[in-house]
Amino acid sequence: MKNYFIIGASAAGLTAALELRKLDPLANITCITQEADLPYNKCFLVDYLAKEIPQEKLYLRNKEYLKLNKINILYNTQVTSIIADYQELLVKNLKTNINNKLKYNKLLIATGSSPFKLNIKDTNKYNNIFNFHTLEDTLNLNNYIIENKPKKAVIIGAGLTGLEVADSLWRRGLSVDIVDINKNILNNILDPKTASLLEDTILAKNNNLINKSIKFYLGYKLLELNNNLNINSLNKANTAILENLKNNKNINLNTDLIILAIGVKANLVNINNLNINNSNQASTLDNNTFSNIDNLENLSKSIKPEFSLINNQIKVDSYLKTNINNIWAAGDVICALDQLSGKYVASRSWPDAIQQGRIAARNIFGRQEKYSGLAPFIRSHFFGLDFVSGGSNLPEINIFEKTIKKVSKFYQISGTTKILAKKFNFSKSSSFLRETRDQKGTLSSFDIWGEVGLSGKLRRELLS
Repeated sequence: MKNYFIIGASAAGLTAALELRKLDPLANITCITQEADLPYNKCFLVDYLAKEIPQEKLYLRNKEYLKLNKINILYNTQVTSIIADYQELLVKNLKTNINNKLKYNKLLIATGSSPFKLNIKDTNKYNNIFNFHTLEDTLNLNNYIIENKPKKAVIIGAGLTGLEVADSLWRRGLSVDIVDINKNILNNILDPKTASLLEDTILAKNNNLINKSIKFYLGYKLLELNNNLNINSLNKANTAILENLKNNKNINLNTDLIILAIGVKANLVNINNLNINNSNQASTLDNNTFSNIDNLENLSKSIKPEFSLINNQIKVDSYLKTNINNIWAAGDVICALDQLSGKYVASRSWPDAIQQGRIAARNIFGRQEKYSGLAPFIRSHFFGLDFVSGGSNLPEINIFEKTIKKVSKFYQISGTTKILAKKFNFSKSSSFLRETRDQKGTLSSFDIWGEVGLSGKLRRELLS
């Protein structure tokens, strides 16, 4: 009977576990997660925060389903070491601090991503500053809103997460100030002209609301969060001090709440602390060494990680296998080939993680199924607008060593009809499309918002 272990229990991890169960009814299948609750869908956290769905709708599977399918989940558990030569895991229960050793036959790393930390002093002393990444983050934020009834929030970061959490708070009646060091919203997704048009669309669509406002502070750097000597609430930051990077002048934003959404990185905290080694050094250590918990710290210092990384993401081959024997990886932690550019890029979408988890499970079981690569598509909703983006928005794209010139055109949308737009009439429609094609007319990327009925056709054309 085989022991399959999966580090992570989110999109890639749980999908892999369920797929392995279909393929191998008798195997022991265990997911290891540092989270305390059932696996949940991170895409729905914004909807829960906006009070549009109850908490129970977040969960991917309930306890009864997991028990019926014999999926074992170790909650509140951190993997402290992988001993690849012995195919063993050293784990620590974060509640009891008890260490244990587990034996695996095949291992999948699906540890996901974690938010970047803000390099601002004294933020830990305030209780109204929140990350927005996990269910625990979201529950803490929701409880704070219920108890304190804030009227205004400052969101640091105008990427996808920043816009989505700002929208959730805005739908709950808060005014939102959205701050970003970049000059454009969705800086990693949109070109400057498209980003400016989307920003104008958001403001034009919502500028008549009296009780709640949306403001963007783009090209501003956060310098400090402070209390401004509010004696009645010393544990709350009520002022965000920003620097305008264009003229170096500072402004103060009053706030009741601060959300940090400055981006994510592959969750390599565990990986960097893992002890991956296929050298003679590990071979000279016997089982008694691994069983002696007192030696864990010394062992961690003596064995060097050997995962192949690209831009701090785990590199996998076309079968989602790492360079370490019997170890695969999937989800936000990996770097995989982009279907359009042929380059290795970070995996960041939920649908990609689902597909990777399923294919990784099949290869772990023994099949040889290739992963076709990342499909660069994003779908979201914020401030009353559906939003879909596909492909690369760079002015030039290197596709398998060939540089292709591209031309972008903008259209105003009515239903599934697109009208070439030289000027943008926001009173007529809040729906716009940007298409970028090469000299032969081949579509290389698009962004569409408002009415997005054309997105399916564009997606099919892009992949063809």
